[in-house]
Amino acid sequence: MDATLVAKTSEVAMNEPLSFEPWWGEVSPRDTGSVALRIGPARVFLARLEHEWRLGLLRGGEESSTVTEPAAPVAAIPDEAAVERFVFKIPATGARLAPAAADRPVVSRPINPLNIPVGEETRLYVSSPVWLRVTVDGATLIEWPLERPTDSWFGPSTMEGEACYAIKILGRTRLDDVVWRPHRAVTPVRVVNEGDAPLRLARLALPAPNLSLYGAANGKLWTSALTARASREGSVAVEVETGAPKEAGAAVELCGPRKDEAGSFLRSVTAIFG
Repeated sequence: MDATLVAKTSEVAMNEPLSFEPWWGEVSPRDTGSVALRIGPARVFLARLEHEWRLGLLRGGEESSTVTEPAAPVAAIPDEAAVERFVFKIPATGARLAPAAADRPVVSRPINPLNIPVGEETRLYVSSPVWLRVTVDGATLIEWPLERPTDSWFGPSTMEGEACYAIKILGRTRLDDVVWRPHRAVTPVRVVNEGDAPLRLARLALPAPNLSLYGAANGKLWTSALTARASREGSVAVEVETGAPKEAGAAVELCGPRKDEAGSFLRSVTAIFG
């Protein structure tokens, strides 16, 4: 994949179909030059020097942005960008860009709390930010969130729970209502109430570190699908489905899970639903 990675897109209506040219892949600056590309709200800079790579990130766009710009030569990385330097005896000619799921659970809210009666189920589509992973010769140099989510805490108290990210994006019950962004991935979540009381879903803690990330030919990003079954005992059996979600078509895996819990694990109801 050469330096021309992505096509510019414009803001679209919520239910209007949207696709992107995939932005992930190999980037090879000419000789010892620099290139820059835009992925949603972030501009990414890559510079190859005689004995090092310099990587820069500058966030300045709207988090709701659907704009992407192809990798193109630039004179230098701007001073206001966050820059990291990596030294090599002989640096490789190309770097690989790939998306990765968040490194903590991601908490989102539906527009209004959802109530799932006993014996019923629903399927939600939850959007979450992705991290940019840059590798050279197979070694990961850095990971940056393309959209910096808010640090938060999820649990029944300040003593019980875990650090997470909170996002403004809301879970949708219809796939057609999802707004696609090049810097976010969508997770299909099936919620089944097998308990003996209605299940109130005001917040959802998406176990992002347990999810693989997939890319479709239309540039849309997906994670593994989930099934969460609430039981009478007050626990939730969470199953991570194998392979790309059925809605993703022929998407390919771009990144495996950060944390592997053998595909299925148990949590308390308050550890996934708030």
